[in-house]
Amino acid sequence: MRLSLRLGAWGAGAAQAFPQCHPVNMAVGAPLFARYKYTQSGNIACFASKASPPPASRPPRFYVPDPLSTCTDGSIVQLPLTEALHASRTLRMKEGDALEVCDGRGCTAAAEWLNSQNKTGSLVRLTSEVIEAPSETWEWTVAVACGSLKGGRGDWLVEKAAELGAATLLPLLSARSPTIAGSDRNSDTSSRSSGGSSGKGNKPNKKRGENHDNDGGGGGGAAAARGREGRWHRVSLAAMKQCLRPRAMEIKPPCTIQDLCSNHLSRNNNNNSADGDKGIEGIEPTVAWVGTEGAPPIEQRAQDFLRSLKAHQTDGRSMQKPRQGVLIIGPEGDFTAEELEMMAAAGVQGVGLGPLRLRTETAAIAMLSYARLMVTV
Repeated sequence: MRLSLRLGAWGAGAAQAFPQCHPVNMAVGAPLFARYKYTQSGNIACFASKASPPPASRPPRFYVPDPLSTCTDGSIVQLPLTEALHASRTLRMKEGDALEVCDGRGCTAAAEWLNSQNKTGSLVRLTSEVIEAPSETWEWTVAVACGSLKGGRGDWLVEKAAELGAATLLPLLSARSPTIAGSDRNSDTSSRSSGGSSGKGNKPNKKRGENHDNDGGGGGGAAAARGREGRWHRVSLAAMKQCLRPRAMEIKPPCTIQDLCSNHLSRNNNNNSADGDKGIEGIEPTVAWVGTEGAPPIEQRAQDFLRSLKAHQTDGRSMQKPRQGVLIIGPEGDFTAEELEMMAAAGVQGVGLGPLRLRTETAAIAMLSYARLMVTV
């Protein structure tokens, strides 16, 4: 039996507590790693050795909305206001402190804090050349009917999907989940009709801690979105910084099952752009799975797919790069039979996720985890 204990800087105290030990380098203030084991006589013996120094801490990462691809060493870039406040108030950064910046498009660079904060943000200076990460071999889209998720479960889904490397999150509108709760598409009309719960006319309610005017995304497009979709975008950016991925997970506008099948999964769609930027619209997915009860296990589907993919490579037939995968998960109560038939006609294959009944967000993360782990060729 062997027990381990990190003694840290109080090695001298350990020497007094265990006088039978005479380790080398048992000096005051020296980081030690003590080990104890039972001897044949039943007594405890110990010895100590110097511990390896802790790894250097990585500087914090911040998001910048402007592209870094045109920047060079010494360029000045601006952090948005929420990022600047986090750096100055939470991390208490001082002028010259090291940090990393990432544009969410695959480019990162080392930088230093300039302590020049104003009402729009703060300036930082790049201290290295911009590094552009290579493209992923697979780009996975998680299409999930998540509009009815409550109690932070939707945020959890977005966060974990981003941490696991999903390229896109596509909220689905289905028969059993027809709206996105908290979305502007629904809240604008309801707030005008109800006048709000506070009784102050038609002024829309604003939840505590929710900043609609500045979300750290630099404004414009999805970054300036309000409601739940805007919050999901902010959660995706936070997860990108936390897990150190170079590209942010994109939050697509909600679409119906019919739109998913006719525009996003069409095998005969020729709307690919000339520059090769397919996105989720107009692609021909390499694989499209929907989690449903009674379907073959996902392991079987994956093995069959990998065999067919290797046959394509053996025959010399070209495959698109990066390869596209679409993972579809229904709402609580699952998709209707008509919706499943519509997806099957569009080439979507059903997969089983085991004998247990899973929540929507759990099933989505389980399917994404398996796809990222097993489908790697």
